[in-house]
Amino acid sequence: MRGRFAGEIIEPGDAGYDQARIVWNAIVDRHPALVVRPTSVDDVVSAIQFAHDKDLVVAVRGGAHSVAGFSTCDGGMVIDLSGMRAVAVDPNRKRATAQGGAHLSKLDKSAQAHGLVCPVGVVGHTGVAGLTLGGGMGRLQRKLGLTIDNLESVNLVTAAGERLRASEEENSDLFWGLRGAGANFGVATSFEFKLHPFGGTIFQGMVAFPVERSLEVAEQVREFVATHADVHTALAFTKMEDLGGRPVFVVGSARGQRRRGGARSAGLSRAAPTCRHVRGQAIPRSAGDGRRIVGVGAALLYQGGFSGPPE
Repeated sequence: MRGRFAGEIIEPGDAGYDQARIVWNAIVDRHPALVVRPTSVDDVVSAIQFAHDKDLVVAVRGGAHSVAGFSTCDGGMVIDLSGMRAVAVDPNRKRATAQGGAHLSKLDKSAQAHGLVCPVGVVGHTGVAGLTLGGGMGRLQRKLGLTIDNLESVNLVTAAGERLRASEEENSDLFWGLRGAGANFGVATSFEFKLHPFGGTIFQGMVAFPVERSLEVAEQVREFVATHADVHTALAFTKMEDLGGRPVFVVGSARGQRRRGGARSAGLSRAAPTCRHVRGQAIPRSAGDGRRIVGVGAALLYQGGFSGPPE
């Protein structure tokens, strides 16, 4: 392996092994047989071929944000793409190319240097690859679509070590699968995205109401979003420590314009909310805030539930 791999190889017992195996969700505590950090597509091919020859399970690490822990494995090989994080922007064609290990923050900053944007997620240290291959939700999706709606092509290495390019014109059936269900078709080494002109300021905020007013408020939100395609909203029931743990109904909103966020435009700020917060931020900074909220190394358990209508 070392004779045909130019990047770093880390094994159990090496000084950096414990740090190299850490992923975003600390609940996932696994011990791969080796972690490899390719610096080129040739290295990715070599790693896959070696794993095939040795019958090793392979996990691919981009931003290591997989909640379920798919960025790592026990007893197998982790292909860590942190050595392949370059992003290049062609402002004339309005296109960006991001390597498989790039983070959203790098794509945001590179595009915004030219007054452009690609709709991506909300936490800057998320990997471009994992977000894109899973669909890609974010604050600009109602106006500009999901990340996969702006995906032009993907370069990847298959499990057989073959290099492929997938787009609407080339390997179109593979391209169809990659857009939303692409985690197991190969190791994606680079992506090409469409970019859109954007001034750079995201207005985002939230308003909270007593849970008893949730139906009333939800009806207002529904009426508002039906006529405002540029506003992204999220509704949630939660408890707020600032209110003594009182249950509340929260409406969060984001708007990519030089106007206040959807919460104010919908008239909800005038509907006597229990609390309210709206602010404007540049895209790279707003994405960077996610590090403070969901930083690497937190132990996170996600659960879902459904509550039917009252009887």
